[in-house]
Amino acid sequence: MRNIIIDELAKNRNIFIVKELPRTFNIQKNVLWATLSRLEKRGWIKRIEKGKYMIIPPGAEKGKYTLNEFVIGALLVNPCCISYWCGLYYYGLLELLITILEILVKKKQIYNYPNLKG
Repeated sequence: MRNIIIDELAKNRNIFIVKELPRTFNIQKNVLWATLSRLEKRGWIKRIEKGKYMIIPPGAEKGKYTLNEFVIGALLVNPCCISYWCGLYYYGLLELLITILEILVKKKQIYNYPNLKG
C-alpha cells in the first residue's frame, strides 16, 4: 500500500518541493523528513536535489524510470528558459539528437548532476 502523501501528490504532478508539504498536509517537519527518507528507501520517490523529489510510478522498474529532461531542468533552475539547440529540438525545428540539455538562466549556477533514474 502506497503512502497517503504520495497518492495525494501524484494526483497533481510527478515532482514536488518539500517546502510545500507542511502547509499541504499539516504535519511537523521532523515527521515529514522521516517519511520522505522511508519513501526514498522503498523506491517510491527519488531525490533530484536537496528539497526536490520526483515520484516513481508503482510499476516502474528500479533504476529505469526518469521524467522528461525538460521537466527536471525546469525544476532544478527557476526561472529558466529551455534554449539554444534544445529549444529548436523541442519544437521540432532540429533533427539532431540532443544529448545535453541547455537552459538559459539569469545567474550562473553550478550543479553536481545526480543520477536521476529511479
